[in-house]
Amino acid sequence: MRTRMRFLADVCCLRPLVSWERYVLVGSFLAASVALLAEPIVPELFGHGKGMDYLQWFSAGQRMLRGGPTYLVAEGHLGFLYTPFAALLMAIPSYFGKTALVVTLACGTLASWWIAICLANRLAGNGDRLSPWSVALPVVVTLPFVYDQFHLGQPNLFLLTLMLGGFLLLRADRGWLAGLPFAAAAAIKAFPVMIVPYLLWRRQWRTAASMAAFMMLFLVVLPGTIRGFERNLNELDFWVHEMLLSGDDREFAQRADTFSWKNQSLYAVEHRLLRPVDAESITDRKSPPLYVNLLNLDYRTVNKIYWATAIVIGLIFVAALPAYSRRSPRSDAAEWGILLLLIVIATPLVRSYYYIWLLFPYTVLAHRLASEPDRRLARATIAAIGFSVVLLISGINVIQPRYPQAAGNFVWAAIVVALILAVHMRRDALPSKG
Repeated sequence: MRTRMRFLADVCCLRPLVSWERYVLVGSFLAASVALLAEPIVPELFGHGKGMDYLQWFSAGQRMLRGGPTYLVAEGHLGFLYTPFAALLMAIPSYFGKTALVVTLACGTLASWWIAICLANRLAGNGDRLSPWSVALPVVVTLPFVYDQFHLGQPNLFLLTLMLGGFLLLRADRGWLAGLPFAAAAAIKAFPVMIVPYLLWRRQWRTAASMAAFMMLFLVVLPGTIRGFERNLNELDFWVHEMLLSGDDREFAQRADTFSWKNQSLYAVEHRLLRPVDAESITDRKSPPLYVNLLNLDYRTVNKIYWATAIVIGLIFVAALPAYSRRSPRSDAAEWGILLLLIVIATPLVRSYYYIWLLFPYTVLAHRLASEPDRRLARATIAAIGFSVVLLISGINVIQPRYPQAAGNFVWAAIVVALILAVHMRRDALPSKG
């Protein structure tokens, strides 16, 4: 038992902690794991069956097995919103029935959670002092988002694990291999593809090239080999046009309430703040209309403002990055934390569970706090963490009307975390040569 605990401590970078602290942390994780696994599995085994996105995954997997169409249109919207590659992955557990799929996805989500915690601590730490709270804090703060992954059957935690795996390979100077997890994440759910401009700016040519090659493998070659290349290309083209290239002033990406408070993207927040958009979800018809707009601009004007804002944020990020020669493992960790947050808020359609990606940025900040000698920076970091957590809490559904969510509380929380990470990134960079 001690040998196993020592192994877990090494994998999760918990060796600096004393034995009882490691036992408490691992024991707490195991207890939480049992409760989270029960969320989808118990209703599936002993209730009326688990619904949510598990049904969507199972239906897509079954259609793939039977040679049916990947996408079905019902009431003007697609029933399955992911790529043909994602449907192909679901065909394997779907072959054994819906219960097998639910159990497989739940166990996969649990494994992703554990691996993401381990990778986050490994990437964030660099011989820092460690305390139990610095390991537990990021996990506790993001626990509601973890619950959403189990409850809804969402893959965002798995995508985070893939992204962190890619960063670990970049740190190990295995650029060709790093493109594989990045490509897998983008091939399942498109938004991680936004890492490409960063890779090009940082001159990670091998990673960008391998990511493109692996995306071609995942999106074209593998499904085409099984389904037929012409059929797969037609379905992929249909998905791109319906999911990525369609939209108007009422909806986009196959969602009827894309401008409601449920969408926590920078794009949706700017539309709610700058034009008279009803921020209440159309699925909740009992609630009165909700408006938080400060101006009364039109749809096209707000779109232009959004693109200008996105470009400015991107330029600020680029300007803040340390020169390539000044990078250090610590500055890279903060840099990658900011990058993950920018990818999330820049995605046009973002539900609250996307913010499980906060796990890594919070881990970086917790590690820095545990070893920060500058009291002023430590106090600023504590204040930023506290303020961001307050913003996240302000979005709980018991608060009515949903003004904080309509105003983009999750987006602002991510921006606060990104700003304090930028301070640490600049501080942790190596001194200039000469």
